[in-house]
Amino acid sequence: MGFEVTRMKMLAPQFTQPGLAGIGSSSIDPQVQQLAVVPLTAAQITTLHTVPVTVIAAPGAGKAIVVEQAVLEFKFGTVAFTGGGVVTLIYHGGSTALHSGSVPASVITAASGTSATEVGPQTGANGLTLAVNAGVDISAATANFAAGDGTAQLWIWYTVANLS
Repeated sequence: MGFEVTRMKMLAPQFTQPGLAGIGSSSIDPQVQQLAVVPLTAAQITTLHTVPVTVIAAPGAGKAIVVEQAVLEFKFGTVAFTGGGVVTLIYHGGSTALHSGSVPASVITAASGTSATEVGPQTGANGLTLAVNAGVDISAATANFAAGDGTAQLWIWYTVANLS
């Protein structure tokens, strides 16, 4: 008695909704982990302290964003950045990091190469007070960067807590 082996090409499942190209994050159960991928230009990097960049929009009334993990990839251009401060993720209008660890300014001011820095969930002794209906920004804590022409890309994994 023999076995017959059939090889079939299998495709990843495609989630669609009638009349739409795909299902957006507003259609996903908030308990499902989501991923935002945000490119950062040199102009955005130079003003991260005074003009933080929104990376996740406010989720709506009675909801809060819970950051689970983030990776910042920095790509050196031809001119190094100077100055700056520790790079963190914060709630819009806030100043408390939403994660443990940080991206040192030295990552952004590096004079060559590409680097990726990971930060994890916030693990402070007293926890983190979630901000209701607040977006998430990337910010430089103490000062703007200057002069450089590198770019970055941020991957941020998060869920939305329904607090109502």
